[in-house]
Amino acid sequence: IDLAEIPFVRMRYTVPEALLSGKISFSQAVSFLQAKLSRHDFNLVIDLDSNLVYCSDVVIKLTASQIGIYAFLAQIKQQSESYCSINKFADDYQHIIELVRKASKGVLTGRVEQLKLSLQGTDFANKIYEYISKINNIFRESLGSDASYYMIDSIRSGHGNSKIYGVKPAPQNITI
Repeated sequence: IDLAEIPFVRMRYTVPEALLSGKISFSQAVSFLQAKLSRHDFNLVIDLDSNLVYCSDVVIKLTASQIGIYAFLAQIKQQSESYCSINKFADDYQHIIELVRKASKGVLTGRVEQLKLSLQGTDFANKIYEYISKINNIFRESLGSDASYYMIDSIRSGHGNSKIYGVKPAPQNITI
């Protein structure tokens, strides 16, 4: 038997970690892969009330702070079809905190207060980079090869090392 003829061997690197670790049944894995092969567009639904992100047919749970930052970038994409500089996070920190407050059902925990102070402080960029990294790791772990479409993306902007950040789904495919 040629192992390349066995579908799961051939598709191993496109399978999310949850499937490979045996956390779901074989029939669920087959359903996931069949849906993935037939998918043509990528829809993104952000549910702030439950802290869930729906990436087409995969559901991902984020913390209130994580979903607030992710929803902030998704809203920018919806409104202007663009990415934003790291300074926009500091400039619009109150809007981010409102999204986080909605996701935390109005309760500002210590972590949320820490995020608020970080966004107001001089070292806000490093805190945002940490959040982006954590969010992207969650997407990578949950979505496998599809993660790159939903992760927070960064591209170089202008001269030097400056970057802009955003989400990839088309504005019409984003629901918040």
